[in-house]
Amino acid sequence: MTSLPLSSYVINPTRTVSDIQQAWTDTLNFVAQQIGGAPETALTIVGGNITPTGGSHSLDTEGSAAADDLTNIATTNLVEGKIILAHITDAARTITLKHAAGGAGQIHLGGSDITLTDPTQTIILQRRGADWYFISPFTPFVSHGHTAGQISGLGALAALDTISGTELDANAATKDKVNQKFTYGTTLPTGGKADDVYFQHEA
Repeated sequence: MTSLPLSSYVINPTRTVSDIQQAWTDTLNFVAQQIGGAPETALTIVGGNITPTGGSHSLDTEGSAAADDLTNIATTNLVEGKIILAHITDAARTITLKHAAGGAGQIHLGGSDITLTDPTQTIILQRRGADWYFISPFTPFVSHGHTAGQISGLGALAALDTISGTELDANAATKDKVNQKFTYGTTLPTGGKADDVYFQHEA
């Protein structure tokens, strides 16, 4: 685990060349641990655990199993407040993040498990104390034709095959449920098409 050297340490006139060299090395290592500070690296689940070393990781199941659970994330290499991004390696190997499974490095996900089923889904977590906390949905925008199961927080709506403008207009109850979680967006995200329907997460 690398911490950023204090400015008072670096400017202290009693520091030797070796001290300053080490301070620069620590600074570079600290920057490399930030999101975008170094290339993404791959992590494989072992016994429900991973040990991240930087800000961005792809995740794979233990033994390339079709499905696996992630229960704990080690804090060994990352300091308090650190944020990490994670996504699965392959849609054929899904990973379920388990909510508050217990033990050091448990993951708090707002009350329920989250399953990553597509490499395009990215989850953002922050270290707070000995645990990790979910701070962002992995699907910020949902367009016409996406499955409800890809939308974070819809609960009972996951039984629907798709959510489209037509379905919402025809089913007032469904529309009400969606509006409880999402705000209808009139501004298209980058790459959006004019005939798509988008919902943006409120919180």
